[in-house]
Amino acid sequence: MRYRDRLRIWESNSGRSLGWDAELNGRVVGLLDEPRQEDMFWTSYRVSATGDDPAVSARQMSEELWKGDGYTSLVFRSRALGLVAENPFPAVHPFVGPGRVSMRGLYISCGPPARWDRLVLKIRAVLRR
Repeated sequence: MRYRDRLRIWESNSGRSLGWDAELNGRVVGLLDEPRQEDMFWTSYRVSATGDDPAVSARQMSEELWKGDGYTSLVFRSRALGLVAENPFPAVHPFVGPGRVSMRGLYISCGPPARWDRLVLKIRAVLRR
C-alpha cells in the first residue's frame, strides 16, 4: 500500500466517507454512500442499485440479500482507493430506514498514524483550506 493511500484512509475515517461499490462477479451492482454513525460499531449507508437489469436492482434492495448469507457474494470496494474491505457484514436487521443498510467492518485497516503521519495529516488539512 502506498503512503498516499494510507493518508487518504486516515483522512476519510478508514475509507468510510469515500463511498463503496458493491460488486457481484466483478461488476458494480450497487453503491453505498452517505455514511452515518448509528451505534458504537455500526455505520449505516444509503444503498443505490446501479445497472439496467431490474432483477439485480430489486435484489440489491431486498431483505433476502442482506439477511443470512446473501451479502457474502458481494465484494465491497472503496470507490476512491480501489481497495477491498476485508470482513464487512450487515446487521441482523439490516435496514435502519428506507434505502439505508447498517454495516459493520466496512472499512480499510492500515493501523494508526504515527507522530510523523499526524504532522503530515495536519499540514495537508491546512493546505486544503
